[in-house]
Amino acid sequence: MSLSGWSSTATAEETSTRSDAARPRRWLQAKLVAAKNRHATTVAEIPPLKSTVELTNDAIVARMEAGKKRAVVEVLHRRIDRERDDPRRLRSEVALEQMVLVRHQVAHALQLAERAVAAETHGLALA
Repeated sequence: MSLSGWSSTATAEETSTRSDAARPRRWLQAKLVAAKNRHATTVAEIPPLKSTVELTNDAIVARMEAGKKRAVVEVLHRRIDRERDDPRRLRSEVALEQMVLVRHQVAHALQLAERAVAAETHGLALA
């Protein structure tokens, strides 16, 4: 018997039981430490990833704004082209109307001349 009153085999059993109980605790502590390390690594990776995402989002927004600006510029170019065509079209319409007016005036002058000739012929015939 040992000094504690237990036999040496009982003390050996107690020791093995204590070490068996400590094994899962050490295993869990190791798992906890590993999980904390992974967590710290993940937390350290967040700012660069966040920065990359923000840069990507900014680039996408910039591309979208550039596309909108290009579309607006294209619409304005088309409108300017139409506006340039409008005065040309208006000038050609005015020229056409002037030609028609001149033709009407010539036709009216011819009618008056024909009437004058007819009146003179009639006057000569009566004389």
